[in-house]
Amino acid sequence: DLLITTHQETFLENKAAFLRDKVAWGAEAQGTAGSGKTTIAENIIRYAHHLEYLPVVLAPTNRAANVLHQKFSSTGLNKIVERPSTIHKWLYTLDQDTGVWERNSIPEKTFILLDESSMLALEQYTHLSDAVKESKGSKILFVGDNFQLPPVEKPSFILDPEQSPLAGGNFNAKLTAVMRQAE
Repeated sequence: DLLITTHQETFLENKAAFLRDKVAWGAEAQGTAGSGKTTIAENIIRYAHHLEYLPVVLAPTNRAANVLHQKFSSTGLNKIVERPSTIHKWLYTLDQDTGVWERNSIPEKTFILLDESSMLALEQYTHLSDAVKESKGSKILFVGDNFQLPPVEKPSFILDPEQSPLAGGNFNAKLTAVMRQAE
């Protein structure tokens, strides 16, 4: 059984409402290290699957995607979601004739959980959000810690409370209490 705090329960309810909403396409889920983001993310993915979304887990880097794969394999989540991938590997295909990377379309009713969103560059954000908006019924949840290092390229500011394109959205929420226990 999952033991969660009242704050985490409110956070989960906010994300469940986001998944049920017919209009919203994007939301933020912030939290510092140890606040329970990964555990909460697992439950959001399970709920999205229950609502018949195609769950997809992405990260900006291979290292982050591999860490998620390890965590999700240990919880059995790998049975309902494909192996976490990088944004680039999932969103683009190399045209063998032209040598140009082309953006893939996203299947209808896809739920993307993007971890480590603070590392998201502006161009990645633009391509990913455009693809989600063009896919009927699809949604994306930007998960991350605004106190981590920004990307080397021009940042997207997705988790910045004042500069984010999603700032002020009804479905943005932040985990504030550190829950991780010493090992």
